[in-house]
Amino acid sequence: MTAFESLSHDLAADDPLLAAALVSDPIGEGEAPVALAAGPRTEGAAGDYSYGLEAIREGHLLHWGGARLLATQDADLALLAGDRLYAAGLERIAALGDAPTITELSRLIMAAATAQAEGVPAAAEAAWEASCARIGAGS
Repeated sequence: MTAFESLSHDLAADDPLLAAALVSDPIGEGEAPVALAAGPRTEGAAGDYSYGLEAIREGHLLHWGGARLLATQDADLALLAGDRLYAAGLERIAALGDAPTITELSRLIMAAATAQAEGVPAAAEAAWEASCARIGAGS
């Protein structure tokens, strides 16, 4: 099962509202910038890192538009689902005991949200790319 399939399955099992908002044919799994996280730090637990990063990426997309797994016109549901996905991703990676990656992801979430709030989505994407590359490299 891919990270997207696992994430979709978990969301469907988690809450009926989230289950109803799942799209039937999600696109984008492993998309850049998340794909940049493949590297020495993540290779030993690639599935867990992929799940965690995809969950956090989807949470970000739900907060700022353009989600891949969930489709809803309800802004409150999108915000809550985004928060749920941030937490799920951080929880998965925290279970690996990788404190430096949790720190990196915390900084990423803040930087990407700040850039989006300031109306500079390109800066948010640049933050994603840089953070994922650092995560994969182990720096």
